[in-house]
Order: sequence, then C-alpha cells, then structure tokens
Amino acid sequence: MKVAIIGGGPCGIITLKILAKFVQDHGGFEFQPTLFEATDQLGGQWVYREETSTPSSMYASLITNLHKAQMPFSDMQMSESYPGYPHHYQILEYLQNYLVHHDLMSMVKLSTLVTSVKPNDDGTWSVSHQKSDQWKEKTSTDEYLPESYANVETITDTFDAVIVANGHFLVPRIPDVKGWRNFAGISDHSHNYRHPDPFSGKTVLVVGNGWSGKQISEEIENVATVYRSWRGWTKAEANGKHLPDISHVDEDGEFHFLDGSKLKVDMVLWCTGFLYTYPFLDESIIQCKRNPKEISPVYKQVFHPGIFNLNFNLKFQLFNLQSKNPKDLIQLEIAFN
Repeated sequence: MKVAIIGGGPCGIITLKILAKFVQDHGGFEFQPTLFEATDQLGGQWVYREETSTPSSMYASLITNLHKAQMPFSDMQMSESYPGYPHHYQILEYLQNYLVHHDLMSMVKLSTLVTSVKPNDDGTWSVSHQKSDQWKEKTSTDEYLPESYANVETITDTFDAVIVANGHFLVPRIPDVKGWRNFAGISDHSHNYRHPDPFSGKTVLVVGNGWSGKQISEEIENVATVYRSWRGWTKAEANGKHLPDISHVDEDGEFHFLDGSKLKVDMVLWCTGFLYTYPFLDESIIQCKRNPKEISPVYKQVFHPGIFNLNFNLKFQLFNLQSKNPKDLIQLEIAFN
C-alpha cells in the first residue's frame, strides 16, 4: 500500500515511523510511505526561523508548556540533559535524532509542496506536488503560496491512502472586533513574533490567554508597558493591566472592554490561535470552520466518515498511543490513524 504523508512535523514523522516499522515487523503486508515536506527541513513548527514569512510560528525564547516526560514518542525518550521544560531547539534536536535513529530520511521528499490531492474512481488518490531547491513562503489569513514554486513542474503520483499532517499553526486567527479598522497603530499576530525589541517603549495590548499570550506578555513587559485582554477574565484577576474581552474600537482608535474600561495603545499583538487550512483539498471533501474551530465532516477531527483512506493528524501526543500497536489499527482498515 502506497501512502502519502503530507507534512514533516512531529505528527508526520511519527506516522512515517509507524508505517516503516510495520514493514519491518509484520509479514504479508507492506506499506510504502512517502513523506512530503514543503520546506527544506523536517521538524514543522519546531524549526525556528528569524523570517516571519515562513510556516514557523516559533519565537526565540519559547520553552514548552509540557514536561519532557509527557512529550517524547513512546520508543525514544528525551535526553536526560534536557531541562524539565525544554527549549524549542531541544525539541527539534530530539525530532532530528529520532529520524536518524529509525533511518527514515530515505522516505522523505524535502522542499516538495503538495498542491493537490484528488480522489480517483478506483479509490486511490492523485497527489500532485512540486519540487523547488529555493523555497520562500508567504502567509496571510487567506492563502499559503510558496512563491518559488510558481514556475516549477508539477508531478502527479498515485497513492492508496493519504495522511494529512500539515499542521495547524500557519494561518493566524484574528477575532472580528467591531470598529477594528479605526485602530491606526501597529497590529500583528504571535505567528510573526520573534523578539521583544520592536515593542520597546510602546504601550502594547496583548490579546489572548494561551501559552503564547502568557509567555510573550512576560517577555515584552521587560521593554514595554503591557496590557492583556482575554475571554473568561474575571474581576478577581483585575490588577489594572488585565482586561476582559474587547467590546469594540471607537472612532478615535481607542479600545473599549466589556467591563466598561477603555485603553489607547500603540500596538496590538493577537495571541488568538490559528485556523486550519488544507489548500490542496477541494471543499467538497473537507471544510474548515472558523467558529467553532474545526474541520468537517471529520469524526474526532481525525477520521473522515466517508473516506477510510483519508485521515487527519492534529495532535503531537496522540501518536504515543497509536504507535504502540499499529496492528490493531490495521484491523480497523485504517493503517495510519
């Protein structure tokens, strides 16, 4: 069975390893996996790049919010030299060591962008892809189009199954705030955050209370005056700089909040998450919803109910469980989820 894996982050890597190991450990059935990675390096989000026009949303100081005991794949632990909460470069190092340990690189196509995945009448899939030695990606809320692939030859191969593991930290999600266009200051998303220097001396509103919102706020506070806004805020958390959700932005560009307070700022940093995007799949197969954030029709955000050989990989830790016994998954006719 030929299987296409789209995306070379942690989910794509562990899926590749599961299929490769099954070939080694079980007779009578063989997978032929191919992993497609659009950039020049495996690791997904954990590949730090200074440029903001890349798929990575990693910032320089990021440390994990999970203990290292919770993060590794089941068949290879993280180095004892790593701190309890590793730095992002250590996670990338772990993933690279994992690839070498299992000798997986021969099944990987780097700098190869999947442009289209279409079902065939016989149940197989036509996967079109482009190879570029010089990749340069641009991102926006609407599109993901590597510019260097514009004039590159498109190759189409046939696969028996497709695993979508292209990640979900690419397209920024920015809330639709009433009067938003009245704000004349600088607005950006955490996807583009790398260092606190651009915020120096400014009054900054950080929106969002996830891990990035908390960690980035603490870092920016060293160089700027920082206010934070998030949903679920309570008065007990108020200290003058913690604010509830935004109500609207008035004609003067001033932010108003649900508790009646208001604030004038120089910059806004949205730490409000990301949207799913699958530009290579037709909307007749999959739809990406904004509110609530989900993909449809996909059971548990993994299994497509009408297409057994098309599956979606969204969570890093999920594969610790799946990699323990791939034989059980084969019996469900889903060899890769």
